Amino acid sequence: AAFGMNARNQLGVQTLMFEKSSYTLKTISGGRLEELYPHEGLWPALLSAYGIANRIAANEVPRDGAVAVSGQALRNLSAAELDDLLRNRFVLLDGEAVETLLDLGRGGLLGMRGARWHAPESGFQAYEQIVNGQTYAGLAEARMVAQIFSGMHLEIEYDRQPEAFSMVMNPEGRPVSVGMATVNGNVFILPYGRFDGGIGGHQALYNPIRKAVIQEVLAKWAAAAGGRLPAMITSHAPHLSVYEFDTIRRGRVFALVNASLDPIGVWALRAHDLSAERWLAFSRAHPDGKRVGARREGDDFVFEEEIPALSALLLVPQTEKTGGDAA
Repeated sequence: AAFGMNARNQLGVQTLMFEKSSYTLKTISGGRLEELYPHEGLWPALLSAYGIANRIAANEVPRDGAVAVSGQALRNLSAAELDDLLRNRFVLLDGEAVETLLDLGRGGLLGMRGARWHAPESGFQAYEQIVNGQTYAGLAEARMVAQIFSGMHLEIEYDRQPEAFSMVMNPEGRPVSVGMATVNGNVFILPYGRFDGGIGGHQALYNPIRKAVIQEVLAKWAAAAGGRLPAMITSHAPHLSVYEFDTIRRGRVFALVNASLDPIGVWALRAHDLSAERWLAFSRAHPDGKRVGARREGDDFVFEEEIPALSALLLVPQTEKTGGDAA
């Protein structure tokens, strides 16, 4: 409360969630109560683990910025809202969101004519491989598991070729489906969904390669379209989440949460139009704040301030507006 941080002034990628989605979604068989559970919470989990600032857009359609959609959330939008979203925002879609779009008859907006699901042990997919010639997480032609713990894979039929970052390969090493891709320059596709637990869970999606790809596409969108870049942890720091707030009392505040079981000693932060020479860090060990330093490396600020396991730290860049003294 002393910092004035709340959901209304939180910034980042906005995930669509609707409290009445159980009334609008379509079930597969209608035979299980669990089919009425919305699957709209994938992106907050992934983005937080990837170190990308995000917020929940509850019962609303954001008018600007980057938007993430999973499950069948798109069924809550009018045709005009759906068209505007896909044409005028940067959008992240998972496989179930793509399936929903096709079922609504709007796949043509993204050059899609159909799709089919493949179960984890179907024999169709084995792994996913980067094919755009770029290096991610220090790996060239990096590979990611696509067979288990990635949910079901959605094989999408495109009318026009998307910008593919990766291809899904079969056990013989032949490409059989487009993996991660962007369409129309503003829609990113992560073609997995229907996460049913066990080997059908989504644990394998917590991957530094996918983190690097998604951070890259968000940065390119922000640079090209003049959008607001979400705050990001750009260093290799698994499960170090960052949340950004634009507060009245403190100005910009970054909340960093180390959800891992290991302390993180060095980490890098990147954010929209960020410039500061001094920083204040607040934590359980320093409730009144302490001054910390950071070195600039390109667009990143690199900190050597340890964040213990399962703990949080509030970081305040010091400007003329916020002042330079601890609370």
